[in-house]
Parts: sequence; structure tokens; C-alpha cells
Amino acid sequence: MPRTSVTAPCTEASKAGIDYLLDALKAFRADYKDILVQPTVPDYLSLRKIARTTADKLTAGSDNRTSPKAHASEHKCMFRNLELGMDQFELARDELNKVRDRQWTNDRRFVVTLLISIVGASIGLLSAWARFCL
Repeated sequence: MPRTSVTAPCTEASKAGIDYLLDALKAFRADYKDILVQPTVPDYLSLRKIARTTADKLTAGSDNRTSPKAHASEHKCMFRNLELGMDQFELARDELNKVRDRQWTNDRRFVVTLLISIVGASIGLLSAWARFCL
């Protein structure tokens, strides 16, 4: 019976975890695409850079055959770095939701004010036209 490497399942598990975290980052970016995240999460750009580098290494890792132990160690390190970054993103969700809600309220307030102004201007123009014609 052939012996299997212990690092192979570890590497696959780390790869699955990394894929999960990268998908979670995509979901985070989709949730907050309309607001500035960096004021709430100061390390946002560096964390995105870590994610991009990790994704690049993951795709390049399948082509680059290093020792299995080094490969597993690298995957574990990448997973830990991504996990720390995603923890920061998840902790910031409450504040980002508040920012998004304030922005939505301000946008709604602007639209209502604009509609009231248009209605008021239309009434003024109609009354001026009615006086002129009568």
C-alpha cells in the first residue's frame, strides 16, 4: 500500500479555506461597493493587495512544484494573513452599515427636496401663466 503525504490534505484544506476567504472578500466588496471603506478600515487597500497576491500565488502554486512541506507552510501562512484581514472586514461591517444607511437617507432626502422644488416651480409657472392668460 503506497504511503500518502500528510501535507497533501493539509494543503488542500488550506486551499479550500483560502478560496472561501477570497469569496467572502468578493461578497464584502459587493456589499460595500457604493461607499468608501478606507475611512472605516484604514488597512483596506493593503488587505486587498494581500488577497490579490494570495490569489496569484495560489494559481501560480499549481504550476510551481516546490517541496510539499514548504508548499503546505506557505498555504497556511497565506490563510492566516487572509483570515486576519477578513476579521477586520467583518468587525467593520456594523460601522459600514451605518455609513451606508446615512448615505441612503441623505440620497432619499435629496430626491424628496428635488421633487418638492420641481412641484413648487411648476405651480409657480402655472399660476404665472394663468395670470398672464386671464
